[in-house]
Amino acid sequence: LLLLQSNPKNEKYAIACGNCYDMLGDKENAAAYYQDALKINRNSEAALLNLSTIYYEIKDFERSRDYADRVLSLNDKNVAAWQNLANMAFCNAEYEQALTYYQKMYELNTNSYIAMINIANTYYYIGKYVLALEFARKSLERLPSSVTAHILAGNSLNAMGKYEKAIDMYLRAYELDNANLELLNSLSDAYRSNNDWENCMLFAWRYITEA
Repeated sequence: LLLLQSNPKNEKYAIACGNCYDMLGDKENAAAYYQDALKINRNSEAALLNLSTIYYEIKDFERSRDYADRVLSLNDKNVAAWQNLANMAFCNAEYEQALTYYQKMYELNTNSYIAMINIANTYYYIGKYVLALEFARKSLERLPSSVTAHILAGNSLNAMGKYEKAIDMYLRAYELDNANLELLNSLSDAYRSNNDWENCMLFAWRYITEA
């Protein structure tokens, strides 16, 4: 703040002040400093992106989308801006649109775990289980310790009626996180589908007692 007061025309100091307030959870003051940075430089990509992210976090999607679009008009390879657009579309249940944005992220960085796992999740939501499984497995290649990717792979296999393979994937996730409520419920459901009532009841009981 002192640096900004001494250098009021330095957008980087304004952004740094915004970042500090953002870390403190004060979104209003953070946004105000990012706006100050835009007054200094209306094409500040960092300030525009941070405003898009803040407005996404407080669910002001209209303003978030506007700032993300402005970022992309300056740099159409800004992965974070595409992610904001994708997340907003997903939150609005616009899954096909979300998928388009997540795929753009993946095109820009084919090693992105975030892109892969979100593509997998979106495919699962729209019922394309083979593709959901494919990207869940890609996610696991990138991050083998991902509980989320194991669960998504298990969910996809379960939806395809491959219950034993689903159970195997869930159990791998269970080794990584044995207190995950979603996982306990999924294991119970998969065991029920596989007519293994003993394990079905075991994990159902764990889910009930730990929920």
